[in-house]
Amino acid sequence: MIAREISFARLEELLTKVGFQTLPTAGKHQVFKEPVSEAMVVLPAYPKQAQVRPIHLVAVRRTLVENGLIDEDVFDKITNQIPELVSKNK
Repeated sequence: MIAREISFARLEELLTKVGFQTLPTAGKHQVFKEPVSEAMVVLPAYPKQAQVRPIHLVAVRRTLVENGLIDEDVFDKITNQIPELVSKNK
C-alpha cells in the first residue's frame, strides 16, 4: 500500500538513499538518475515541503521496482513510515 502523503523533501531523500543523483535542468522539472541502472525519474519542480501527488509517487515506485532498485514491499513500508518518523522527530 502506497502512502498517500509524502513531502517532496522526503521523497528526494529516499531517491538519494537508493543511489539517484540530481541532474541539472533548465525547465520546471527535477530530474534524478541512478548511474548504474540509468533509471530516471522526472518530477515537477515541487517545493521541498509540498506533498507529492499520488500519481508521481506511483511512477517513482514503478521506476524503482522495475529497475530492481528496491522491492515494492520495502518501498511501501518506507513511504508509509515517513509521516510517522517526521512526527517523532518534531
